[in-house]
Amino acid sequence: MSVGAKKLSQDTTEAMVYTRKLRSAKKCRVLLAGMDAVAPRADVACHRVGALASHTALEDVRIDLMKLRQARGVDYFMDRLTAFHQPMEVLALAGNSLKPQDLTPAKRAEMEKTFAEASALWRSVEQHLPNPQAYQLNAARLAQFNKGMADVTASLSRLSDALRGTDNLALLKTAAAIKPPFARTVTAFGHYD
Repeated sequence: MSVGAKKLSQDTTEAMVYTRKLRSAKKCRVLLAGMDAVAPRADVACHRVGALASHTALEDVRIDLMKLRQARGVDYFMDRLTAFHQPMEVLALAGNSLKPQDLTPAKRAEMEKTFAEASALWRSVEQHLPNPQAYQLNAARLAQFNKGMADVTASLSRLSDALRGTDNLALLKTAAAIKPPFARTVTAFGHYD
């Protein structure tokens, strides 16, 4: 390759990288502008309806920020919890809303698939624990976090056993039981009410 061709190739590569950065920066601005619009609605929801409404209103913001950080290679512990939240919520909702007779083989297969996803994401949480000092977890919050982590792990183990069994009622109860310990784990980082 000639010197001129190398220079052109290098310039083209740099231009492509710069264009990607500009697009990425634009996505960041759009995302942040969207957050500016959602935050007041979440605040109103929190005051009118309660913290749960605010939590729900901000769910998309948490997911968008997680994706933005992941796209930039930023490893942030709370993003791991956010990623686990989605399949955990699907399992808990199934446990709370389905009746044992509604648990068809197809629905059970969906739960098994969701469980596999949740388990893999939870292993990632367990393998990348946060520095308690970085999150300013005092002794009580750290104890809450550690207990929540252990309880989620135990809940997943019980859910694995229930999925291998034939008792649909037990399966649904076990699926519903995964949410409270996860909530304790997350709220160890602070209650926002």
